[in-house]
Amino acid sequence: MLSKQAAVYPQSAARVEEIAEIWYQCIGHTAFVPFSANEVRQRFAELAEQALDLLHANTFEVKEAQAIGAALVDLHLIQSEAIGKTVELLARELPVDLPPEQLLTMQPRLSALLGAITHGFVQQATGCILNEQESVRQANVNTLNALYSERQRQQERLARINEELQAQIAERAKVAEALRTSEEQFRILFEESPVALWVIDGSQLCSYLLQLQESGIEDFHTYFSENRAEIVHCIKLLVPVDVNKQALNTAGLKSRENLLTPPYEILNKDSISYLSEIIVSIAHNETEGMGTATGISPAGQEYTALYRWSVPLGFERTYARIFLSFVDITAQKEAEIKLKQTANKLEVLHQIESGILKAASSEAIAEVALEQINKIIPSTSGAVTIFQASYTETVLLAVRNLSLMPGHTFATRPEEIAARKRNKALLIADLHAQEWNSEAMRFVSKTGGRSLLSVPLFAQSELSGTINLIDAQPNTLTEQEIMMIREM
Repeated sequence: MLSKQAAVYPQSAARVEEIAEIWYQCIGHTAFVPFSANEVRQRFAELAEQALDLLHANTFEVKEAQAIGAALVDLHLIQSEAIGKTVELLARELPVDLPPEQLLTMQPRLSALLGAITHGFVQQATGCILNEQESVRQANVNTLNALYSERQRQQERLARINEELQAQIAERAKVAEALRTSEEQFRILFEESPVALWVIDGSQLCSYLLQLQESGIEDFHTYFSENRAEIVHCIKLLVPVDVNKQALNTAGLKSRENLLTPPYEILNKDSISYLSEIIVSIAHNETEGMGTATGISPAGQEYTALYRWSVPLGFERTYARIFLSFVDITAQKEAEIKLKQTANKLEVLHQIESGILKAASSEAIAEVALEQINKIIPSTSGAVTIFQASYTETVLLAVRNLSLMPGHTFATRPEEIAARKRNKALLIADLHAQEWNSEAMRFVSKTGGRSLLSVPLFAQSELSGTINLIDAQPNTLTEQEIMMIREM
């Protein structure tokens, strides 16, 4: 026990608690302390009491003073801020209650106390740091030893695996040679085939379709019809693997890479239909099918093709290989279309001729002509006009879907009549694109007409009138329609 000068300094518990609270407020939050606030305050009270004892003891014990500094480190208050504020605090608070006549005489003892506390703090902190460094060093050594041992085991394991691989390589070399010979034969047949061929990997599509089936989808045709985004996603899961020379020739391209894109990217929107049918067939576990597809090649050429798809043996479960072939039947389709157009024209001419024979007036003839022409050249409305002898006015002879009645007249312009006499047809892609001086043009534009064509009619080599077609959409009437009307 330290002997105190009790008569000179009557130490009180209240004073100790006061110093402990100030001490806690100064440094208690400068670091993470793994103790409760009450435990820290209690420890500070013990240290404050010990410091007061040392200050007033007859004999100054350096080690006990150093123990106060070491105790701060034990509380995890190891920052330099902690010892700095501790020295400042104790220098201010410990001599507060001393009589004035003892302040000067106690100053050496106070300085020694604070120095010893600081020394004890530094010594303890240094020891902690060295211990931590040694722990880190030892952990690193242990880790390196473990890594070295693991490396040795891995090297031994890799050596065994390498021996096994060498044996497998020798065996597979024989198989590879047989496969190479087979692949060369297949490549020759594939490349020189007169049919355009694609080899497609459908394994991703197959996996996705299985997920849809597991989610409860059974009617894939209806499902894809109602979810267009889903069919587009499925088409993107068809991954092209290879194409042959004929596929390049059909598309009008020289580079194979230009065709190694999903089929939906080299065909037009109509391809969604035939690819949808293929995907629905795959969903129903079918392995082959055929149909027709209309497309546009990367070179911009439209074509119609007869397609056929099939899954080779060995890939029925995964669909990792799908053969897709195209035979260009564009010429046949064009011939069919022309033949059908010719038949339609003949039928319309026959109807017009029959209508003329049955008609009792020129108005009836004009109405028959408008009705029959609309069958092969659909338009929103139409009119047949005749010019007065002076060509200053034109009269509606027959109308279709117009708000005006036959007999209504429009003023004409000289330059318009001159162009008509030269048998020049009028074709306007969009009436709304400009202002019109013509009364008739203003009427058509105002009532919703966008595109218009007007073909002059002649009787005995004299300009007699015009036949006019109007559509509510721009750019729908073309020179081809003018030629068809003149043919009829």
